[in-house]
Amino acid sequence: MRPADALSSTIWEIPVKPAHTKLTIPFAHASIHHLTLATVSALPGLLEFTHAAFAEIVAEGMTYPQEASTTAEYTRETFGAYYWAADVFVALGHVSAGGAHITESEGGGGEAGGAGPEVVERERAGRSWEECVIGFYYVKPNYPGRSSHVSHVHRLRRAFPIQCIYS
Repeated sequence: MRPADALSSTIWEIPVKPAHTKLTIPFAHASIHHLTLATVSALPGLLEFTHAAFAEIVAEGMTYPQEASTTAEYTRETFGAYYWAADVFVALGHVSAGGAHITESEGGGGEAGGAGPEVVERERAGRSWEECVIGFYYVKPNYPGRSSHVSHVHRLRRAFPIQCIYS
């Protein structure tokens, strides 16, 4: 069951990683946006970007029950119905806190109190999705009815500069 209101967008500082770690992120801050299928559909290219990243993971065959056939493509419509049917959060990276522009009074704006397309586009700041998306994840129930409180989270985060990793 979806909450009555989407959560407001927030800004977080990304801790500096020790030099010995393999994962490097070229951002100092992240803005997190609670989106819906309607919202992502109003953001040109974001649905396609998240679909391509997820389809790549499905094709690897290491996780998820979906099967990537050599003759059939994991379509954007199938992806939208599965992944975006839940509460989805997208993290955009910023080099400095000054790069993020969410204000407390605005609370993310948009539909049902969540991040409207205009807020996400402003945070994107003219960059491509490939340049600014740090990662995205969904939270949804594993089971219907009385067991719907047992939930699942899938995170897809990007290992810069080119490969996607999942956990």
